[in-house]
Amino acid sequence: MLKIISLFFLCLIFLSRKSPVKDSFDSLLRESAEHIRAKKYSKADSILSLLLFHVGGNHSRLADLYYNKAIIRYYMNKFDSTLYFLNLSTTYYIKVSDAKNTLINKKWNGFIYKKKGFYQKSIFNYLGALNIAKDINNQKLIADIENSLGLLYKETKDYQKAIDNFEEALHYQKQVNNSKLQANALNNLGLIYRELKEYPQAKAYYQKSLLLKKQTDDSSAISNTLLNLGELFMDENKLDSAKILLHQSLDIRKQINDKTKLTSVNNLLGETHRRSKQYDSSKFYLSQAAELLQNIESRRHSLDHFKYQKALAFDLKDYKQALYWDFKYDSLSEIYFEEERLKVQQIASDYTINEEKQKNEVLSVQKQQQEEIAALRLWIVLGLVLLLLIAIYLFIQLKSKSKKISSLNSTLEQQNETIKMLSRNKDHFSMNIFTEMKAMLAYQSSQQLNDADKITFNKVGSSINTTARLFELALKTKEESLENKQLDAKIYLEGVISDSLHIYGLLPHINATIEIESILCKSNDLHSLGQIVNELITNSAKYAYKDKDIQGALEISFKKQGDLLILDYKDDGPGISDFNKKDALGMNLIKILSKSLNGEFEILESIVGVHFKISFLENY
Repeated sequence: MLKIISLFFLCLIFLSRKSPVKDSFDSLLRESAEHIRAKKYSKADSILSLLLFHVGGNHSRLADLYYNKAIIRYYMNKFDSTLYFLNLSTTYYIKVSDAKNTLINKKWNGFIYKKKGFYQKSIFNYLGALNIAKDINNQKLIADIENSLGLLYKETKDYQKAIDNFEEALHYQKQVNNSKLQANALNNLGLIYRELKEYPQAKAYYQKSLLLKKQTDDSSAISNTLLNLGELFMDENKLDSAKILLHQSLDIRKQINDKTKLTSVNNLLGETHRRSKQYDSSKFYLSQAAELLQNIESRRHSLDHFKYQKALAFDLKDYKQALYWDFKYDSLSEIYFEEERLKVQQIASDYTINEEKQKNEVLSVQKQQQEEIAALRLWIVLGLVLLLLIAIYLFIQLKSKSKKISSLNSTLEQQNETIKMLSRNKDHFSMNIFTEMKAMLAYQSSQQLNDADKITFNKVGSSINTTARLFELALKTKEESLENKQLDAKIYLEGVISDSLHIYGLLPHINATIEIESILCKSNDLHSLGQIVNELITNSAKYAYKDKDIQGALEISFKKQGDLLILDYKDDGPGISDFNKKDALGMNLIKILSKSLNGEFEILESIVGVHFKISFLENY
């Protein structure tokens, strides 16, 4: 079963490796952008389609991908497809509440619809973008959109709305301190007021625009505004002022070598001089325009040129020449207007054809997306099947392991019970040995022995009793083992002290004051403490109270002070000198046991008897 699943899993990995998407989303998106810049639109679009397949339900990335697809189709002049993908992108940007990118998409929609000649749809999208720009309070974007709306209303000759939008654009451009855009808005307002024949207003806006353009040092823009002012003065028949402004525009155009605008300025200068009856100058400028027209293709400028030439011929009463220019004008105008008519027809025809193309392309895109979704679903199903097989295998393995673990646990429990039983039996056995040893020593000590031998037997007996007490306490507290177990010092030490006092026969002529606190200690520590106490009582019995008729007092305490545990021992015997001389071994044993506790053994000054102190950390 495991081999089958492993083989299936390896096959799935192999199939996955055949997918061309090996890099991250961002790196592939950058690669697509590079292809767009290199005008390799098909390659860029293929990468984007691939990313759409792998991006899943990430709405933000879907929006970016559809936006890039729209840009590709714009560069390929597929405007209907551009609009389709822009709308898809906008849908996803709205879902992720990305207001700024939604606004940009609507601006794009407005621009494309204007390019296609659908002004109302263009206006609708620009108004949507404007509302979002105001919601996010982006003054630069508001100014830009207001300007675009003004140009649209100017195209549709809705001059009042155009004025309102240009004035709003001007207001926001002032807020963002953009002098160049302010100058453009002022120039546009001048153009509209000239169309409305409100010349003073137009002149005021042109002059404000000119002032700002001079500050930005934009030569081309300065020349345009001078040309506009020149035409305005021609409309007012202020020909001298018009000539000055048109000459200034001409000088700038010569510097930047703009042949189209040079043609326009020369035509206007020829007309201005004709009206001033300066016919030679008029001929000169019109001849300059004629030379320039040979190098450019502009029917509108050619029509203006023929019209001005015809007017000059009539003024000079050269009717033959006038008829010639009139014929050229009529011939070109027929061509011009026929072309315009055909353009309108072409737009209508293109719209019909493009509608069909758009439907086909939309259907193609939808089909592609459905295929991608179907493929994705297949991968998901395969993945789920694999997960299910793995889950079944793991369940079987887990069940088998569980049985083994249960069996092992049962075996371990039995072994633990056996170990516990052996441990208890061991402690009972040890306790029995200690009891027998105590009985034997007690019997031997009751025989006729000298004092030295009796002391030796008692010392051995009390030492054995100290260890036996520990085993007895462990058995009573149901401890499984003595090693490092916590036992009550009060119960243990009081028992050890009582046993030692009885063994040495110090009761009742010795008054023993015992103060032991109930403190939990490790069994090893308690055993060392018991041995120390036993050794100290032995020394008191040997040196301080060897005469049984002497009355005496013993003080033994075990207390906790802060982090320290302190054993304090006092007797009122003859003092320490004899102890040092006769039982150095006992003193050394106490020091060794103190070190095993990592403690400190001290002999304190005392007026009567001896005073010992052993201190060590509670949990060293």
